[in-house]
Amino acid sequence: MKLQNPQYTDIARASEVVRFLLASSRDGLGRTTVYKAFYFAHLFYAEDQPDVLTAWPIVRMPNGPGIGDFDLLIGRLGDEVERSSRRIGPYIEQVFRLKEASDTTLSESAQIAIQRAVEWVQKHSAAELSELTHEQSRSWQTGHDGDTLDIYIDIESDDEYKQREERLRNLKNETESIFAAE
Repeated sequence: MKLQNPQYTDIARASEVVRFLLASSRDGLGRTTVYKAFYFAHLFYAEDQPDVLTAWPIVRMPNGPGIGDFDLLIGRLGDEVERSSRRIGPYIEQVFRLKEASDTTLSESAQIAIQRAVEWVQKHSAAELSELTHEQSRSWQTGHDGDTLDIYIDIESDDEYKQREERLRNLKNETESIFAAE
């Protein structure tokens, strides 16, 4: 899927996050599971850090949040990644596995968030992860396929989210009244 607003400035860091996701997995990760691990790693990182894991777009896809222009990121890893497939019932899933672990430039806090995400997604099927994001992700629920998601609204409490939405409505009304007066 091509991005509407590509943010290629963070490609090296986003690729390194994908590399570390794969290095943290036991037997490789399927495409959907990579998408979900990337998404959850960003949320886990945001719980403890004042910044973002990457600025790479996470986009709305039919099965939940996904990595914008994933083929570009995985392509940057080149021969480091082994691609294979495995059967899930009657379906075939594409699987990515890092051939050999290598040193990372990621901070310890980034590594911990990524490892937490990988450990968590490996306990669930891709279908379960997709269903969870359909039920719980505000950004996915309010977006349209292809949209870059503001995933950080997904970790706000209901009260924080309602307060922010009210502030935005008030700001919009004030802005409209200013321009209407001209």
